[in-house]
Formats: sequence, C-alpha cells, structure tokens
Amino acid sequence: MSNEKQILQLHSQGYSQRRIAETLHIPRNTVAKVFKAADQLSLAAVSSMDDESLHLALFPEKAALPVQEIPDYVYVHKELLKSGVTLKLLSQLYSGSLVKT
Repeated sequence: MSNEKQILQLHSQGYSQRRIAETLHIPRNTVAKVFKAADQLSLAAVSSMDDESLHLALFPEKAALPVQEIPDYVYVHKELLKSGVTLKLLSQLYSGSLVKT
C-alpha cells in the first residue's frame, strides 16, 4: 500500500498530520502535501484506486515530466575507440544538433 493511501486512511480515522507523520515515519510536509492534493477526492474514490492511479490523481503535474533517453553505452564505447571521435561530438550526435551529410 502506498504512503498516499495510508495517509488518507489514517486521516479518515481522525489522526492528526503530526501523528500520521510519526506513525508512518515520513516528513510532515509530505502529509500536508497529500492532504492539500486530496481535497478534491472522496474517500470512496481513493479506496477503489490502485496506488499508481491515486498518485496520478493527487499529483497530475508529476505525470508530465519528461523521460530521459538512456544512451546505448556499447555503441558509444565503440565510437569512442575510433580516432577523431570525442565525447562532445557523440553528445552532439545524440542531441540531434549535428546533421549527417
């Protein structure tokens, strides 16, 4: 069970923010953020959601974060072994700023 769901369940049982933070061993700021984000959600909706969908419902702005592409390290290593190829040149190739002719 995620921290968000535990926080909201303890809140529905009448626990204070401070007591929830102490019980779950998490910062009070985290509890406050979940309380603030959960103002628009009902307890019935929360109990029917899985952890991931609850997190996205509480914090939709975090879903829009870009995903960083992981380079092909085997290819990079082989290219760096060639003469005249530098790490700067390869980073420019990966970012798409160099046009192949």
